[in-house]
Parts: sequence; C-alpha cells; structure tokens
Amino acid sequence: MAAKRKLKPASVIISMVAVIVSMVTIDSIRRDIFRVNTNEGVKVEDGHFISQTADGMSVDGTLPFNFEDEPTTAFEGIENVGYSQVTVSKDGVSKGLLAIADDAHPVAPIEESDTVDLFKAKNEYYTLIEQNVQLSKDAAEAFNMMMADYYAEYQLTDFVVYGTTDTYTAEGSYCPRHFAESAAGNCVDLALCGWESVISYDGADTQGWVNENCYKYGFIVRYPQDKAAQTGQEYCPWHLRYVGTVHSTIMHDKNLCLEEYVRALKDFTCDSPYEYTVGENTYTVYYAPAESESGKISVPISGNYEISGNNSDGFIITANKN
Repeated sequence: MAAKRKLKPASVIISMVAVIVSMVTIDSIRRDIFRVNTNEGVKVEDGHFISQTADGMSVDGTLPFNFEDEPTTAFEGIENVGYSQVTVSKDGVSKGLLAIADDAHPVAPIEESDTVDLFKAKNEYYTLIEQNVQLSKDAAEAFNMMMADYYAEYQLTDFVVYGTTDTYTAEGSYCPRHFAESAAGNCVDLALCGWESVISYDGADTQGWVNENCYKYGFIVRYPQDKAAQTGQEYCPWHLRYVGTVHSTIMHDKNLCLEEYVRALKDFTCDSPYEYTVGENTYTVYYAPAESESGKISVPISGNYEISGNNSDGFIITANKN
C-alpha cells in the first residue's frame, strides 16, 4: 500500500502566490492591449477634474471667464457625446430668464399659470405697495429668501415692492422708469418705508446689502453702475431682475452686465461649452443659433437643463453636470 503524501503548508502557500502573480500579470497585459485612454491630460486635484491641457484652469475646477481667448473645456475632442436634438420654435427666442428686452424688442409676457399672487405668497419681511402684484414663482421664492436673510442681518422690514410686471412710473413715482423686460414677470422694483411715507431706494446705507448680495439668490441689479454704455440705462439700484443663481453668480464674479454676458456666451457651443462651479454643482453654459433650418438644437441627454432665448438670434442652454 502506497504511503500517503503529506502536503507541506509552505508548498501550498508558494503555489497559491504563483497562481495569483500569474493572474495579475495576464490581466495587466490584457488591460494594456484594450485600454482606451479617455482621460489623457486630466488629473484630479482637490476633488476636481482638471485638464492639464486647458491653459488657465483655476484651482476651484472652473474655467476662466475670459472671452477674448479661445473657449476651452476639459472634454476637447469629444463632439456631441451625451447630447440629443430637440425642436425649438424661433418665437422661443423671446422667452426665458436671459432674454434681453427693450421697447423695440419686447419679450413674451409671462403666462398667468407661471406667476404667483405675491400678496398671498410673500413672507412678513417686506410690504407691497398694493395687493395686486404678480411675480414668477421662482423669483417670488428667491425674493422671500433674500428678504428673510436681510431681516436676519439687520432686523429691518423696510423694503416695499413697488412694482413687478406693472410699475407705476407717472409723476411722483419712486421708480420713475418703465422697462419692457418687466412683462416677463422676473423683475422687482423696490422702494423703502420712510417716516409715514414711501421713499426712493438708492442702493445706499444698510439697505445696500440687497444690491451686494442679491446675486446669491439669483437676482442681478439689471442696470448696474458703470455699465450704461452696455445697457443703455443709467444706474437703477431699485430695479432687480431674476436670472437664476448660476447666471447671477457668474455675472457677479466676472463683473458683467446682462448684455455683456449674453454676448460673450456666443463664443461657446455644446462642443465647447463654458464651465463654472457654483457651490457644490458644476454647470455648462453654451449658445445655439436659432436660424437652424431644422429648428433643432443640441441638449444634454440627461434632461437636466434649461433653455432661454436671448431675444435676438438664439438660445442659451444651461446644464447641471452633477
């Protein structure tokens, strides 16, 4: 009878190590053969994907808003990946948060279903000049948040909403100018509660907090200081416009008025969009012309995007990458 062979533990361990090393080596060779290098020139720094080939990338993971340079993106060389086509109407260029209006080029008035009765929707931190005041739902929510934070900062409730879609501008008005853009339902004209009266708001003193911080809530001072050559209007601290926090933040950070911002975005397409990080979210913003014969523009497949006309010749698409 043959003697039983006893396996030595050391021999077993050596054999197992040899098998593992062989498997790792084979897998490494396979990866080298089939690897597709989709991240060439990209590194991760402080949790952000940063293109080493994109000159001027800032440390917060955003591209510089310098429109004099060629637009760049961390996804250069990949065209229309992740995009689909949607049909838009040319009439749609007059609608949206970024549509630029004047008396010769009015914007589409807001649908009643998209507004709220501010008398019912407002909080206790400001007053209305009259009860019949309509405002877009998003703008109303953002304005309530801003007024609550203003009160938390100064314990004041001295702001008066003097008008929104329809502002009194005749003799004796505290907001004496009418703006065609107000018809879109995203504008707020402000005055102040004085001693037993209403007084004009000039953007100064404690109340100037609103002008300094409104961008955090999606508002801009529509006609800011030192931008009359671009906007065609002198400084109007009392006239705020809601454009959404993505656009208001970029305009604030880059010191751009709406005209400058919309014009600059024409340099960016879905193939090479502008990219910016706001808070914890990264967004891409780009322009699509309206004169396409098919009436189609490219939008992200994910559906997480917004479209605004510029009220001239095209559309601005804003997409959340997160």
